Amino acid sequence: MKAQDPIGLMMIDTYSNTNDYIEGCMEPDNKTIILSEVNKYINTIVLGFGDFTPYRLIGFHEDSEDYYYNMLNIKGEYSLHSCVMGFIPLKGKIDDTDYGRIEYVFEINKPTI
Repeated sequence: MKAQDPIGLMMIDTYSNTNDYIEGCMEPDNKTIILSEVNKYINTIVLGFGDFTPYRLIGFHEDSEDYYYNMLNIKGEYSLHSCVMGFIPLKGKIDDTDYGRIEYVFEINKPTI
């Protein structure tokens, strides 16, 4: 079953690559759906849906309160963003040359240790 987000940028496959359900018997839970989306776009540049800032999606985090996307901004600062708001993937949605330029800026601004 597919559902389209309100502005039409991202299709969300509610059964994306999950093995913990039998079709027609059990739908995956929110965590399974979120992890599927994270796995699809891990290490790519996305827009944070709350602030529309570019971030590199680097993982998933959960605590007793919520699920979070682990993001890295262009300055190399880590932050957690609630999965309630989601994100907008850029790879495959914008011109490859433009996406490559964004990747390049992230790469040259990476903090050195």
